[in-house]
Amino acid sequence: MLEVRKIHYSIGGNKIIDGVSTTFGTGGFHVIVGPNGSGKSTFLKIFSGELRPTAGEVMYDGIDVCSMKKDALARIRSVMSQNPELHFPLCVYDIVMMGRYPHFGMVHTSHDDEVCRMAMDQAGVSLFADRDYLTLSGGEQQRVQFARTLAQIWDPIIGKNRYVFLDEAVSHLDLKYQHQVLSLARGLTSQEVTVIAILHDINLAINYADRILFLKKGKVSYDVQEKSQIKGEIIRDVFDIDAKVIDSGMAGRPVIVF
Repeated sequence: MLEVRKIHYSIGGNKIIDGVSTTFGTGGFHVIVGPNGSGKSTFLKIFSGELRPTAGEVMYDGIDVCSMKKDALARIRSVMSQNPELHFPLCVYDIVMMGRYPHFGMVHTSHDDEVCRMAMDQAGVSLFADRDYLTLSGGEQQRVQFARTLAQIWDPIIGKNRYVFLDEAVSHLDLKYQHQVLSLARGLTSQEVTVIAILHDINLAINYADRILFLKKGKVSYDVQEKSQIKGEIIRDVFDIDAKVIDSGMAGRPVIVF
């Protein structure tokens, strides 16, 4: 279980995250939504261990993330950001192999190679294996990064839970691949992998999430466990826009119409 306790984060006296406490249960698909500037990406960077909070604690199965070694943390959690930067040519296979770095010493093994091949197959990028990553479209690069993310947490670790964090990871994908990536991420939960995703599209969130956290001004304004609880009033309060919540005909999956 991932637990955040009274997390604060400030820059220059400005509160970005303001006293957030919550837990992310093992094997769930948790989605964080909110307007620009609400602190979503900062929050993810804190509980992924990239940023140290101004105050508060982040606990992975009872262990403070600040006390964990980077390589040990990297073996149990992987992060896919919206715009990963790469400024030099590298083939796709090598990008995906980066996800295996925490799992081997100087030289990768045949198992690492097999994991990368399987991850590329799942992400639909095997045909790009020998391509220069920089020659791919933005959407293709996102799918490669998802393959890297899969490769990193592919192997179960005895006594440890695994986590995948997606920070607006489908932003550059067309409709087909948005659903492909989120479906694959959703499938990870059946292996007791905890998935936490930041999404802009509230309807995508409703379609895939077990739980939706609405972040506003650095605080969790709503923690929705049952998607049927989502009302137009929540959308208006969080996003400052009027919306209708209609029945999609699929149990527990309303549709938000703007």
